[in-house]
Amino acid sequence: MYAATAALSTAVAAVLSPGVAHAAATSQTITKDGASITFQRVAAPATPRTGTGPTTSDFDGDGLDDIAATARGGVVVRYSSGRFTDYLGKPAGGTSVTLGAAITSGDFDGDGYDDLVVGNPTEADGTNGTAAGGLWIVPGSAAGLNVGAIRHLNQSSAGVPETAEAGDEFAGALAAGDINGDGRADLAVGVPGERVGTVADAGGLIMFLSDANGVSTTGARWLDQSDPYVPGNPTAFDRFGSVLAIGHYNHDGYGDLAVGSPGESGGGSLNLILGVATGLNVIGVFSVGGGDFTKVAPRVQPVRLGFGGLAMADTDGDGADELFAGTPEAVVGGKTGAGMVAVLQGNNDGFFVTASSVLTRATAGVPGDPAAGDAFGAAVAAGDLTGDSLGDLLVGVPGQDVVDAPTAPPGTVRDAGVVSPFRGSASGLVSRGGDISQGYEYVDGVSEPGDRFGHDLQVLNLDGRNGLDAVVSAPGERGTTQGDTAGTVYECLGGDPNFMYGTATTSGDDVAQPGFNTNIYGYVL
Repeated sequence: MYAATAALSTAVAAVLSPGVAHAAATSQTITKDGASITFQRVAAPATPRTGTGPTTSDFDGDGLDDIAATARGGVVVRYSSGRFTDYLGKPAGGTSVTLGAAITSGDFDGDGYDDLVVGNPTEADGTNGTAAGGLWIVPGSAAGLNVGAIRHLNQSSAGVPETAEAGDEFAGALAAGDINGDGRADLAVGVPGERVGTVADAGGLIMFLSDANGVSTTGARWLDQSDPYVPGNPTAFDRFGSVLAIGHYNHDGYGDLAVGSPGESGGGSLNLILGVATGLNVIGVFSVGGGDFTKVAPRVQPVRLGFGGLAMADTDGDGADELFAGTPEAVVGGKTGAGMVAVLQGNNDGFFVTASSVLTRATAGVPGDPAAGDAFGAAVAAGDLTGDSLGDLLVGVPGQDVVDAPTAPPGTVRDAGVVSPFRGSASGLVSRGGDISQGYEYVDGVSEPGDRFGHDLQVLNLDGRNGLDAVVSAPGERGTTQGDTAGTVYECLGGDPNFMYGTATTSGDDVAQPGFNTNIYGYVL
């Protein structure tokens, strides 16, 4: 339960309606390797803006991140300076409902514009017709996403390891980051449904390095748990590669890849594969299992470790990123699905569970108590939100009930959802002491049953100042039609002293476009 202790702030900025579409745009179909997607660009009000600081999804080079979020129809891209909104969807009559099930971005070709990667893990392979999955890479440019240069990869593409088979779920997970230290982002692609030998859903991953032309298939590296250097053995439904993250876990200047196997027996497992100049260093892969965290926190039983996602950031200022693994199905103090976040300290060597910790509602300083179904850790995102050069952590708790919200009728609002913020410090993470939800702490909106605020989170650079900013989704938010779950994305600016200022909301209704299903909008890049 989350009991209201603070009145709705009067300092909330006015909600900015995106006012996206002026007129319907013609949809074009793009076909590569026998697979197709549609693309529409719709004019929108322009507000030229520029920013400074790190970006990961700046598709048009204005120095500010753009927001890519999925809806039932595919992916909607809204630009920080407006001008237009882009829609990537499935063709008319198409059966795939997983376009955008995984999305990531980064500057893969080093041209100064970030590029968008969209996974479609049930896409039909154009060579053998199996629903094995594929991905689309859309380069950025001064004019935004350049679909004229779009690329497509699947397991039938030249240079891509393994063979396309039904249920592989190629691109079921994606992560971007500079593994080999050449200044360009590289791409990790999860294939969690891969059959390894005769073992169903054991899972695997492919590491693609990049060159001046972007993501390259030359030297693409396949890994699964049958590799002699990867801890464990392939077992049914391990789903190795179903969650991925790239960060800098040690001090060597190369990116490191974290890989989750949520289905591994004993509560799931996490592997850390260090990067080197030639790519992944598979000699000396570090691994921890769910049971290791029960030793750290005896009243916590991890279930599908890392299933809520992985995030990496340096939260204690030692130059090495910590790894956060959201585990929303964990049992805490006997409460099923109360949820936890595993925290693995960054260092020079790898995972040491004795130096690791667990965050739950039972952790000292964290408000509230564990409750069944809260799903603490359903989403995690990390970055310097406060502008103090230390990473901060946001934890999504979409199943949490909100009690006596000031803008809602008195009583308990079931599954309204909250976000729990943690501030970085030299001694580790510190709970901010209060949650963020709709109607509280500078965030507009009303907590309603089933909103599931905090279902998805991302840290981006939205305004180019005062630290990074947060994007929070509430995919259960109702739209203008009774019972219609349009979904909503909240933009919250970082910076002290308030941690996150809600400045804009965009719903599925706001981005509605003929021929494109924008329901359940709000699974963010």
